Amino acid sequence: MEKKLLKSELSIINKTDLESLIFYLSEIDSNINNLILDWIQKNTKSNKQPISLVHTSSISMIPKTIVDESPQRLLWEKWDILSRLLSKLENKTDYSDDDLSEFFSIIDSLTLISSNNEIDDTCKSKLINKIFVYYNKLNDTIKDTFLDFFSNLCTNSKLWTQTVDLLEKNPTDNDYLFIMNIYKDKLNNEEKFLRIKREKFGMTSWELAKYYINTHQNDKAIEACEEALLNNEEPIVDIYNYLLNSYIKYGEEEKLNKLAKESFNHMDITKNIVDKTLHYYSTTGNMYDYIQLLISAFKIPYKKNYFEEYKRIKDCMDEAEFISIRPSLLNIVKFSINTKEDYLQICLYEKLYDNIIEILKNAKTTPPEDNDFEVLDKFADHLKERFPIEIIDYYISVFELLLRMNNDNSYDDITKYITKIQYIYIEILNSVEKWMNFIYRIELKYSEKIDLIENIRKLVPNSEE
Repeated sequence: MEKKLLKSELSIINKTDLESLIFYLSEIDSNINNLILDWIQKNTKSNKQPISLVHTSSISMIPKTIVDESPQRLLWEKWDILSRLLSKLENKTDYSDDDLSEFFSIIDSLTLISSNNEIDDTCKSKLINKIFVYYNKLNDTIKDTFLDFFSNLCTNSKLWTQTVDLLEKNPTDNDYLFIMNIYKDKLNNEEKFLRIKREKFGMTSWELAKYYINTHQNDKAIEACEEALLNNEEPIVDIYNYLLNSYIKYGEEEKLNKLAKESFNHMDITKNIVDKTLHYYSTTGNMYDYIQLLISAFKIPYKKNYFEEYKRIKDCMDEAEFISIRPSLLNIVKFSINTKEDYLQICLYEKLYDNIIEILKNAKTTPPEDNDFEVLDKFADHLKERFPIEIIDYYISVFELLLRMNNDNSYDDITKYITKIQYIYIEILNSVEKWMNFIYRIELKYSEKIDLIENIRKLVPNSEE
């Protein structure tokens, strides 16, 4: 039964497939070679000596009674068959299954034959040229198969260069990908590999920089990173950090200073870049650039402690020079966003008490949402002994402002300011009379707020009610 089935299957195999089958069997089991030889000797009347097998290559393992031609002659016979098929397929987009099957079978045979040592570079070069007569007229399936074939056929830079030159005459994107990798892996032509990757596949300057970083080409990596920075490429943090560390490593102070100032355009990374640059200047003793960067960075509204930065500038400058720039530094902090506490700390540090009193006086006319009374109270408490009347005025203004805003009839947070006023009148001004007069005026003014008045009366000693 099996013999009948085998005979039936063999009857429909064409000559090319039959040869491929014989080659395949001879490859996987050397005993099959002897069986084939025995069969041939029994079925022919040849008087030739027993046939020997040469094991130096795949094709030479084929019995010479089957392949009595040279590998080159066999290759060109296969090519003749293939060229006729390619003439049939060129300029078509769809191929029949039979045509594709025949094509793949011939390519397999050519791959096997071309691996023989007798197929020299001249023969391979000629075959490559012949293939490219048809190559650009075929569809992607056939072309991709030829690219795989070239990968086996080309065994040196001369053949690869020839193939690449022919591909570059009319390349598709897939051809470019193949060409690019050949330049990288076979021809070691980094320049052309990167040129194609950038021009055809959109390689960014940062991706180029990473390639150079991974291949330890530091100078080129820095150059590519600088280009990435000019192009505003992402990830901006990685680009800045690589350049920062490189400039520090190689002592590129001019570039380092420029980079730190350019970071002002990306305030989420400014602090890190500025701090590391300042540390470098400090360790190298470059105090001029250290001070200049401190002052420049102070003007930029990235997140920082203005009070601490102010002291750093003052500590490293000559007193006369610092006094000349102090007004501008104060104005920077005063008119920046969310820096009121820093400004008040600086004024307290410099004993600029009038500036603090000015801020406290403005509390009554400042929208409540822009006032941070917890911060203001801290500085008012600090100045209450030096400026008791001004601080009482501040406490009264806050008391009345909060009273107008009160909606829940809870007066605990409000009456604490009455307690603060009581302390100043009695403990600092030593005037119970002024305190009682103040309470009297409050009770008259807010007599309808019974809960408030009751809370305030608790602050008045029984002997003085």
